[in-house]
Amino acid sequence: MKKVWKLALILVIAACFVWPAPVKIGENPNVTAADASAFAAKAELWAAENTEKILSDRSYSDEDMRVKTVRIESARNEYENAQFIITAKQEIRDVQVLPADFTSQSGAVIAADNVTVYFQKYLEINGMSSPDAPSNPGMWPDALVPLSAIREKDEDRIAAGANQGIWLTLFVPKDAAAGEYTSRFTVILDGTEGSVDVSLKVYDFALPNENHVQSSFWLT
Repeated sequence: MKKVWKLALILVIAACFVWPAPVKIGENPNVTAADASAFAAKAELWAAENTEKILSDRSYSDEDMRVKTVRIESARNEYENAQFIITAKQEIRDVQVLPADFTSQSGAVIAADNVTVYFQKYLEINGMSSPDAPSNPGMWPDALVPLSAIREKDEDRIAAGANQGIWLTLFVPKDAAAGEYTSRFTVILDGTEGSVDVSLKVYDFALPNENHVQSSFWLT
């Protein structure tokens, strides 16, 4: 009997050493502590609402940069947008963003190839066209260029101290299951790997393929 208990104890102790430790939420098991430290020395990643204009040449407070998870809410059969910001602590000469699948607790999956990644381009604004508008000069986000095209032209550069917006467009398929999803996108800066968490809420209704409601934006 004692031999059986000793054998059981040995097996339990062995399991403690060979069984993988649970991964905490927010930790990337593919990124070592050294990589995380190297990435933090290069840049900080933070999320902003898709209606916010984050200027490239403006300094933002820790309060502004406190949100780290990109959040998206969408109906089925809808395109929805989000953005996160790379604030460079040193010059960056190569930027990659690799989307991953969205998964729900029930096992539903929305594939990563439903995501298009854009690199925000900036326009210098020196003054406002209306004297009643507040003066807010600086480098304002303007054009959205696919990151793949930016990389082909070797324009994926971020100056030290600058903010670089990364724009995400997600299509939620018409047959996607409603619910809460999570994903973690890989961000590679000059070969150093980091990540940004993305959460998605899919509502339980789908948009039609065609819009039959008359509308006007006062454009001719």
